[in-house]
Amino acid sequence: YYYKCLQFARHNKYPFVFIASNSGAEIKINETVKHVLKPQLGSDGQLQYLYLEPSEFDRYKSEVLGTFVPELGHYKITCVNNPGLMNLDGSALLVSEMAKARNDILTITFVVERTVGVGAYLARLSERIVQRRDSPILLTGYQAINKVMGQELYDSNIQLGGTTVMGNNGITHKTVDTTLEGVEYIKRLLYYTASGSPVPPVIRTIIDGNSFCETMDQYAKNVITGRCLINGRRYGLIYPVDEITSNFRPCDPADLSSADQTIMLSPNILYPDTSYKIAKTVRDCNVEGIELLVVANWRGFSGGTRDMYDNVLDFGSMIVSELTYFNQRTIIYVPPNGELRGGSMVVFSKSINRETIQFYVSASARINVLEASATKELKYKAPDKTKYGKLHGISDERLLESIATMYVELNDTINPEGKILGKYETIVDGVVEPNELRKLI
Repeated sequence: YYYKCLQFARHNKYPFVFIASNSGAEIKINETVKHVLKPQLGSDGQLQYLYLEPSEFDRYKSEVLGTFVPELGHYKITCVNNPGLMNLDGSALLVSEMAKARNDILTITFVVERTVGVGAYLARLSERIVQRRDSPILLTGYQAINKVMGQELYDSNIQLGGTTVMGNNGITHKTVDTTLEGVEYIKRLLYYTASGSPVPPVIRTIIDGNSFCETMDQYAKNVITGRCLINGRRYGLIYPVDEITSNFRPCDPADLSSADQTIMLSPNILYPDTSYKIAKTVRDCNVEGIELLVVANWRGFSGGTRDMYDNVLDFGSMIVSELTYFNQRTIIYVPPNGELRGGSMVVFSKSINRETIQFYVSASARINVLEASATKELKYKAPDKTKYGKLHGISDERLLESIATMYVELNDTINPEGKILGKYETIVDGVVEPNELRKLI
């Protein structure tokens, strides 16, 4: 039934919402011959195998397989038809259809009670998860894990798959306290109506009123993603948080040496989770068939050992892949006093997808490989300042330092007068301010 409903939605391009409350694939054993098979005991009284008499074996031949034992005149049972296998095969049918559907239509899962095993996979494959705080997403229950580990390490399923875990790791898009709150959020997600999610003044200048609906709000908090309306049309929206944020990692009760961690994140940096969140939002918007606005203000990618270990290179590459195959119009906008440096400029450049990307900047925006202070140290060194001083009759070192700084900063400038130097025309579509951008979209 689930498969048919999902297939119907996919073929007709309807949104699909899964209200999840389940204990996973049904565990079954054959009830038909459960009490019919007889025990064959050895001389020591130990069980050797189960068997059926020939008449019984003929009667239940659709339920069992066995080999005839001539000396005892009965059939040793080697296999019992287990209906649970059909259940698992049916589960595979569901997850396969969901994997197809998420590429074609808007798919949402609302976890209103626990969802386990194949239920968890269906939720994850749907891409957009709304999770009630008291409803875990699990692969295995805590009792089973405790049994396997031989210790009472976990005391609830919430520890394993609650919103503290699933919200912070990016799987859950929205955490809610009540079912009604979740339903209202899904309605907003479907129609992009007013949500009350706060946005900075620059963003408010561009989008329609109070139309922003945030997604993945607990994950990668130094970037905000969601949906909105601009001039009455639906858009995906991505923009950075211009202040220090934190990333919480809970301890694992199974690891006695672990502890809760709060990692502080610098603003305007593309960390691994930031990059993944951006790439996933681009992908989701492509499936939903809506245009995209990226307010780009990043100083570059994080490149420390931990970030490299956490796959920042992979997730940064995902942004490129998703934008390369994005089928709708994409607006990249560097806002007032914003900057786009190094690799972050590379992944958001028009050259990624010239058929769909339009690139605009504010007059006060800055774009270059490095920040001006770093560029000056590499490209306007002491010999350059000495040469300049001789050419212009300047001996004041502080003045020469100021001149060097200003010159390098001018190299970051697109054009404050709203004009674009000829060599930039293939890179930048226009120098506009937020209110002007709204008119262009």
